[in-house]
Amino acid sequence: MEIHFDGQTTEEFFQWMAAKIQDVTLPIVKESVEESLFDEELLNRKEVSKRILNCSVDTADKYYLYQPGFPYCERGGERLYPKKAVEKWIQKNTKYN
Repeated sequence: MEIHFDGQTTEEFFQWMAAKIQDVTLPIVKESVEESLFDEELLNRKEVSKRILNCSVDTADKYYLYQPGFPYCERGGERLYPKKAVEKWIQKNTKYN
């Protein structure tokens, strides 16, 4: 059974509703994501080595920090490591037997 709303089919009505919901929610979600990026804790080499990788800075340099795809950003020429992104990288790159 087809229901009509102001000349629209049910399908057209739901597509219209979905677009309206997206128009309202997308800016809220985008703002929330952007705020969470600014709340990200940035760690220096020593902190990421000790707190996350549980190794010396030399070991971190050799095996982790300069691997392709390892997350970092630069501030004033210093590499800083977003804590959550590093944890995600470790999870993604963990190998199992």
